[in-house]
Amino acid sequence: MTHRFLIAALLAGMAVAGPSLAQTRGAREPFESEIARLAGRDAQPCGIVALGKDAPAGWACAQAAERAGRPYWLAFEGRGDDSLVGHAAIRTSAGTRLLLDYDSSPFGHGLYPRLVTTTCPWPVVYQPAEPAPLDCRAPIPGR
Repeated sequence: MTHRFLIAALLAGMAVAGPSLAQTRGAREPFESEIARLAGRDAQPCGIVALGKDAPAGWACAQAAERAGRPYWLAFEGRGDDSLVGHAAIRTSAGTRLLLDYDSSPFGHGLYPRLVTTTCPWPVVYQPAEPAPLDCRAPIPGR
């Protein structure tokens, strides 16, 4: 099973009101392709969380893969003013942790989709109340 098929299957069941990554194939394709390219074939697909939905199962999957040192990816739909937005946590087979941020049209009118990849030296942090639900920051001692 290819990553593109897995991602498409996960997205097919996640419809939300208004345009979303799950409903707009052309706009989401660069995000899907970049997740697949960065994560690699052996990565555990932990899912794409639809806009406004909770991520307990996906986050548990990502955390289990992280603890085991296995590659994985977990993605979230986000909200842009006039575009589709996505955020993903990725751990590669080499153990590199990445955050991927996507905006289908940062300048409006469908021009120049933007993919920004950040290397994260620490495990990714899930912050559900934030517009970007994934962050890369040093752990706080004692937590």
